[in-house]
Amino acid sequence: LISNPPPPGVYAGPRLAAFVHLLDRQGTFLAGDDGFWVDPESLQPGDQFLQRHWLPVVDSVGSLAVGLYDPMTGERIQLLDGRDSILFSLDE
Repeated sequence: LISNPPPPGVYAGPRLAAFVHLLDRQGTFLAGDDGFWVDPESLQPGDQFLQRHWLPVVDSVGSLAVGLYDPMTGERIQLLDGRDSILFSLDE
């Protein structure tokens, strides 16, 4: 149990965050943004929301990786197929 408010140094934030990473064609990280602009405790099955990430314009972008993670541990949440993110190709 964690007291409310928690003692100094004890993480009290939400245990869910989203990441968006721009990757080059070799899969190397170029830029990213993290956060989750919805209170995860308020979500119910079927809820929909808009999540916006602002990323800098960079050269040589090959793909965009999107996923969820626990901000306290940094552990990424696995998809049903075992991947830790959804990868979108940005090549023309």
